[in-house]
Amino acid sequence: TGVEQIFGKRSKSVENRIWMATETMIPIATSNLPDIVVKPGAEDELSQMDAHDLQDVLAYHFERLGIQEKSERFLRDLIVKRYGVFKMSWGSDDDVEVKVVDPKRIRIPRFGKCVYDLAFLIEELEVSYGQSVELFGKAKADELFAEGKKESETKVRMKTRVIQEVWTNDFVAHRSGNLILKQEANPYFSKDTSKNFFTTARKPYVIKSLFETEESLIGSTDYVQQHISIQDNLNTRKRQIEDISNKVANPPLLVDSDVMSEEEANNISNEPGLILYGKDAAKGDKIRFEQPGQIPNYLFQDLDSSRSEFDNIWGIHSTTRGERQGKETLGGRQLLREADLGRVDMLGRQLERALDEIAEYWTQLIKMFYTEEKTFTILGEDGVRFVKNFIGTKVGNVKPMVKSGSTLKQDEYAIQQLGILLWQNKAIGIKTLYRMIKIPNMQQALADLQETQASATQPASGQGGQV
Repeated sequence: TGVEQIFGKRSKSVENRIWMATETMIPIATSNLPDIVVKPGAEDELSQMDAHDLQDVLAYHFERLGIQEKSERFLRDLIVKRYGVFKMSWGSDDDVEVKVVDPKRIRIPRFGKCVYDLAFLIEELEVSYGQSVELFGKAKADELFAEGKKESETKVRMKTRVIQEVWTNDFVAHRSGNLILKQEANPYFSKDTSKNFFTTARKPYVIKSLFETEESLIGSTDYVQQHISIQDNLNTRKRQIEDISNKVANPPLLVDSDVMSEEEANNISNEPGLILYGKDAAKGDKIRFEQPGQIPNYLFQDLDSSRSEFDNIWGIHSTTRGERQGKETLGGRQLLREADLGRVDMLGRQLERALDEIAEYWTQLIKMFYTEEKTFTILGEDGVRFVKNFIGTKVGNVKPMVKSGSTLKQDEYAIQQLGILLWQNKAIGIKTLYRMIKIPNMQQALADLQETQASATQPASGQGGQV
């Protein structure tokens, strides 16, 4: 902060702990793919089978569409821009789609605690002429690109225009100023109620924020806002220390006029290995370096205090960042890490709620648009691929949701030790053990185990068939 206002040789040092804390939280909160669970609405075997099939299909789409990478960007927007936005749609490849929308392109009314409650939602889009023809037809595209229309300020390669996509729960419209390009009923909700998973139409957006305190979807503050003053103090103190260090590290050189002339003294630099030649120069009483000054200790104390305050408010300490400071015990580090993960867990819960809503909207799209049976090749937990056939009519009264804490980074060492302990006490099977200790190829490992056990029970040569 404030680097652009510094001129000359003064320090431009920045200790960017906001960036450090942000990029520490995001990898922890998005360490794993979401573990999707679909609860059946009935206890009969067919309902449970259909729910399990839908669960596999949703998990397949989460992986197909790179939800882990999209979640990283979503959380980065949530922290840096105060809220993150997902948009669901029916893609051009005739299947479900999701993308991360820049929050700066979204306009919403002030009040409304969820997207459904919002009176409207406006997304700013940038379209080329070709895209306009495809979306709205040639006549509307020609009218849009006529002179006087607003041109995109972010264009890179082609001539584009900025339009607005306006959503309510029941309809969507595209406009440019007073020009209505297209308007229609919500395309993701059918008039035939038997084709809907939802009971009412919904906007295809998910918006999440932290620290909501009013009747608004967007929080009243954010991590960055709460830490800017502390970050400013850190940068100021770092620069003061560096500026003073540069001065005291090169103390003045005092030279008696008997040793050399002023012209010769002006040629002296502060380079290492400096040679001073002149009358009585070696005596030491006519040439000396001035005693360097000391950096005030309170600057270091204030710097350490600001660092500690920053970490405590954000909830990310050195242990979670992977640093080691001073003498620390394993138990102490574990306690600090668990305390930090409680704060990261809040971020993870917001992501899981967003993924819940995505799974629900995808279920609506699947029930509505999977009019014919679709085939998926899915990788199972044991590493074996299997084919899954699914059609929209299989979607019944179900509840898709992401298992709590499934996206967060887990303590793999603790899980492995627990798996070994349970195995030794005969509390789990070999497949569960392999999953807990993350054997890379479970099928090959199981085959190797069976082969080893079989060879151990075979009689040795010349032993008369006795084992």
